[in-house]
Amino acid sequence: MFPENGGGSMWNASTYSQDQQISASVQVATLLMDAMNRPHWLLNLDNNSDAVRDILSFLKRASILQESTDGGKTIIHRLQGQIYRETYMSNQEKFSEARRHATTLLNEIDVDRLENFEQQPQETHNLVEQIGTGHISRPLSPIILRSRFVALLATTLRNATDLGMLQLALTLTHTVAQVDNTHGSDHPYPLISYSNLAYAYQTAGRLDKTITLYQQNLDSCTQSLGPNHPSTLTSRNNLASAYQAAGRLHEAITLYEQNLKDSTRILGPDHPHTLISRNNLASAYRAAGRTEEAEALFETPSGSEDEQNGTEEDSDQEAGD
Repeated sequence: MFPENGGGSMWNASTYSQDQQISASVQVATLLMDAMNRPHWLLNLDNNSDAVRDILSFLKRASILQESTDGGKTIIHRLQGQIYRETYMSNQEKFSEARRHATTLLNEIDVDRLENFEQQPQETHNLVEQIGTGHISRPLSPIILRSRFVALLATTLRNATDLGMLQLALTLTHTVAQVDNTHGSDHPYPLISYSNLAYAYQTAGRLDKTITLYQQNLDSCTQSLGPNHPSTLTSRNNLASAYQAAGRLHEAITLYEQNLKDSTRILGPDHPHTLISRNNLASAYRAAGRTEEAEALFETPSGSEDEQNGTEEDSDQEAGD
């Protein structure tokens, strides 16, 4: 149901010829997506694009919705939206339904699966606009309680960074902090979001901020997952990498050495993550002028199986940073 003409009366979806559930999905999604809804996103609702088109047309004729001048956005009138929020959100069951519709719609947008690569930057930009703190109105901010939304935040951060949209990615900084404050440091998705945000700052060359975020991420992983968890090892490696990029080799080497020791003990000497840890430590040793120590990492121990079989580990076949 929607308020009509800004008044207290409500438009009843059951009076319209299309399926009431689809109608509710369109209305709620349009409302929760703020004034930035994409018509082509809405067409995916409930797998019935024809019904969605009909309902959107009806809502526009009823002056409940309008399109932006370029046709790229579907907008709910401000007064209509305010009245609807106050009415709809007073019912906890309906409020939960609203969050479900919005997060379902957002999570159906898979940038990586777009057949046209040129569409990825625009669709990523659209997603950042939607999930950024500035576009989650305060009455609806509990949408971030849903794990699927938080997972989307982490993925969108990484996509924006990989696509070179660094400044856009960094606009999600406050959203990541809001998610962390809501879920707490022991929730897995905020950990991923913080790591991806740090990666964006590192790619942008803002190493001081990168180190701060990676340190927070390592502390949270250690506390919530334990020091031996693979994610904790990855977090420590990321922090060491940031230290090395900042020229703080002593701190980087200390972390790399610990990571190699722990990876060997927990995962085994031949695990891919252990090989990466060894390579990263060797790289840091070389950068510090400790060439002999770097080469020693790839020497085959005397009496090992490789030596007995006449094989030798090739130090040029390193896992990479």
